Amino acid sequence: MKSEKKLFKVLKQPVFQIGLIFFLTLIIYSSSFIIPFIWDDEVQILGNKFVTEGGFLKDIFTTSVMMGGNGPGGNSFYRPLVILLYRFEYIFFGSDPTGFHIISLVFHFINIAFVYFLARKIACRHFPILPSGLCAFLASFLFAFHPANAEAISWLASQGDLMATSFALGALLFLFLWTEDNFGNWKFLAGAQILFFLTLFTKESFFVFPLTFLVYLFYFFRKSISSIYKFIEVFFIPAIIYVFFRFLIAKIYFGSTLSLMAKASLPERFLTAITSLADYLKIIIFPVPLFTDRQFVIKGLTDYRFIISVSVLILLAVVFLWLHKKASPVISFLGFWFLIGIFPVLNVVFITGQAMAERYLYFPAIGIFILSALGLVFLIKETPSFLRAVVALFLLIIFCFFGRTVMARNELWQKPLDFYQHDANLSPESFLLQNNLGVELFRQGRYEEAGKAFAKAIEIEPKYGVSHNNLGAIFQRRGEAEEAILEYKKAIELSGYYLAYINLSDIYIGEERYGEAISLLEQAAKIFPYDSAIFSRLEFFRQKQK
Repeated sequence: MKSEKKLFKVLKQPVFQIGLIFFLTLIIYSSSFIIPFIWDDEVQILGNKFVTEGGFLKDIFTTSVMMGGNGPGGNSFYRPLVILLYRFEYIFFGSDPTGFHIISLVFHFINIAFVYFLARKIACRHFPILPSGLCAFLASFLFAFHPANAEAISWLASQGDLMATSFALGALLFLFLWTEDNFGNWKFLAGAQILFFLTLFTKESFFVFPLTFLVYLFYFFRKSISSIYKFIEVFFIPAIIYVFFRFLIAKIYFGSTLSLMAKASLPERFLTAITSLADYLKIIIFPVPLFTDRQFVIKGLTDYRFIISVSVLILLAVVFLWLHKKASPVISFLGFWFLIGIFPVLNVVFITGQAMAERYLYFPAIGIFILSALGLVFLIKETPSFLRAVVALFLLIIFCFFGRTVMARNELWQKPLDFYQHDANLSPESFLLQNNLGVELFRQGRYEEAGKAFAKAIEIEPKYGVSHNNLGAIFQRRGEAEEAILEYKKAIELSGYYLAYINLSDIYIGEERYGEAISLLEQAAKIFPYDSAIFSRLEFFRQKQK
């Protein structure tokens, strides 16, 4: 009997519970370690001079993410801490993606621990009749293994989501400690302020993050007006510093993006946002099929997807209001956690480039996971003891389903060609997936198929300069120089794509049109001041002309 009690005591320990989740997460995500650099990774990491070479610290904080690589392509992204992270990883791991993936998993481990302790605090404070350890375990369990998180964890270009979530969750933990200390310990508030500052310089969509805790203060501490003012004041300072650096120092604004959402009217974007909100909840409940770059637009009120989404959301709103009154306002707080976190990527105010992306759920869905854990523990508590084995079996089935889904997704990420073919079939309106499919086919020497993929990408989005450049490369291989020149010129005109300058200059040199090649590269050098390929060609061609 004593040994059983001792074992039960060990099982309840946070160290054991978190350790078990870490171990199972490692098993599931070890398949991500052999995923190659894919899609944006190649430009954002391998092709970024800020990452692969030293001496650019000032430039990292005063230019956009992509300026070290291909310039204008990422002109609206100001994420200096992400580039610093890549630089740190590149110093230690070079061009081996395994080390990068290990760092991603480390961030996920940190976030699992934060979710555990935040869920435990919420359960202890607002649901003292429930076993807080089990609430925390289930919340971190859902977060750790949920397949929707695979995109953020397995795709290196999404490391910013992982790191920003670590800072945000750490800030939330400090803020909960601040309230527990009756708003007396300024160090907790200062810690949250610093972490919010780091969050902003990691991912711009976390600008709305303080609203999450402001809702919590409103529900539970509305009488403490001075504390609410203090919170707003403290979080206002990092926001002002961020605005100063982004807009006045780096001069990076919110650029336009090519996508269906960019072409949609404001009413269409609003209808699509409502539909996307319901779809995000569907992914949390039943995460299949998984695919990236979800492109769609809801055109009118009669679209069945919108009608279903509105019906579901109204029903959920009624349930939340009932639970708010019946159980605790913390239910509404967790619901607002999800809504506030997902709002910046719903394309109502800012256009992200796609209607939906699974990686965008990484932080917002935590509110739903904690809420689900509280509900599950309540059901377990109310369930007769002989039925608890059934509940345990149900959780085991969920783990197996989640784990297999994540590993299947990672198997696709390991094979870029299969990945793009799979996702392009599920997102037929994505010109990005079609273009990337063409690139992989081109690399395998399947030039005719690649040309068809590039042509399809252009058919979906005629203004996408990258596909025009890539189609030009197909024409150039066929020896159709005039057609290639036309495509390269379109790529330059439409998007200023850096490879188009290089490819077009190579054709000019082949035709001994040295003056035109040099003029073109001089123009490119002003736009891409860090691109060594442009400057080396420019110097070589100048020597040739002499």
